[in-house]
Amino acid sequence: MKVGDCVDADPSVVDPNPFQPRRQLLSETVTDMAGSLAKGQHHPALAWLESERLVLLDGELRKRACELLGRKLRVLIVERPEGLDALEQAAACNTARFRLAPLDLAHTLERLITDGRKAVDVAKALGMSEGEVSRTRALLRLTEPVQRQVAAGRIKPAQGYVISQAATPDDQERLAAMAVRGASRDELATALKGAAKGREAAGNGSRKAVPRLPRHVARLTGGYVIAVQGPGLAAIADLIAPLELLLKKARKAAGGPHSLATWLRQLDEEAGAGDTV
Repeated sequence: MKVGDCVDADPSVVDPNPFQPRRQLLSETVTDMAGSLAKGQHHPALAWLESERLVLLDGELRKRACELLGRKLRVLIVERPEGLDALEQAAACNTARFRLAPLDLAHTLERLITDGRKAVDVAKALGMSEGEVSRTRALLRLTEPVQRQVAAGRIKPAQGYVISQAATPDDQERLAAMAVRGASRDELATALKGAAKGREAAGNGSRKAVPRLPRHVARLTGGYVIAVQGPGLAAIADLIAPLELLLKKARKAAGGPHSLATWLRQLDEEAGAGDTV
């Protein structure tokens, strides 16, 4: 076999795309595809050669359907993509034909961009606007319960974007409940603004004005941004203690049962209680 050949391969010799952007294939989706392929496979899967095996670039659903039917998979041999090209090309194929699930697309965009792709280039490759890329990535800021609602289709991506801008997990949960009950994107946006104003008014009424603490922002390669705010941050050496404290806590929590969002909330609670250990 060589690049450009179209072959009928046993699904057992075809490996999945290691960069597959779709995290879940529903059984009914595979069954529907099997019903279609029973009449003939008109569009070959795309795969590259890896020793004596084939690695899918595009066609996981067709492969699963062929396994279900007990028939061979028609495959077009293509050049092996390099690095993130495999993820980007697979995402483009899925987006063009089936439309990736919102969170699958969000994770794919996040990986491409944090690993070095420019947002404008990713948007062009996937046929999206930069605004769509930004709004989709924002879904990853949702709490895990709200993400599950998005994955189940009970909350639309446009609603999820508004919810992602809420200041606290509790606000996210409240807005999510509104969305599930049928609130529109505009209604959620209005509620979000109301919550922000209420919090500001409550803060002004219960707290005395305090001087703004020094805040420094470091932009790192890979798309990371770290902000440090606190007293006594006047020199580079002043950053070491708070960063070492954060690193110590992260290492202690890594591998534990909590998500990143839950752990960050715990840090907030500890700080409020005066815990610095």
